[in-house]
Amino acid sequence: DMCAAVAKELGVKLEHKGVSVEARIPELTLGRVDLVVAALGYTKERAQQIDFTAAHYQTPIKLIVHSNGGFTKIEDLADKRISANKGSTPELYARRTLPKATILTFQDTPAAFLALAQNKVQALALSQPSGIRFVNESEGKYKFLDGALAWEPTAMGVKKDEPALLAAVNDA
Repeated sequence: DMCAAVAKELGVKLEHKGVSVEARIPELTLGRVDLVVAALGYTKERAQQIDFTAAHYQTPIKLIVHSNGGFTKIEDLADKRISANKGSTPELYARRTLPKATILTFQDTPAAFLALAQNKVQALALSQPSGIRFVNESEGKYKFLDGALAWEPTAMGVKKDEPALLAAVNDA
């Protein structure tokens, strides 16, 4: 929806290209995409590689666990196994918040969720909007833990040194 709205405002044809979380910034910096939109959280490290638009919302980075797993707060997972998308900010925040935990990374969210479903990990770290479907469709099998690993400003990304495109996207 965001892509379509920006393309319409810019008067260009939308060509949507799905890429993995870890490929988003390389695809942008190599010029294979003009704009990264999906769940792109701001970090200082990313800002050294790309330019960010103004943030358009903030989202909590949460942990999903088995409802009957006995976990009630983030600290309960201090030394447990947690899955996340490789190169994602949920991976980053899980490592920062729970430095003694073992973080297993996967190429996409379904694979990271499958690790939880198969009891290979005790939790899945991801943004709340991304996890709502897993929790809601589980018929009570999974839940979000109270609290958040972090609150993340979300923006769109453009290649460095393209001030006209950055301004146009911000205006849109």
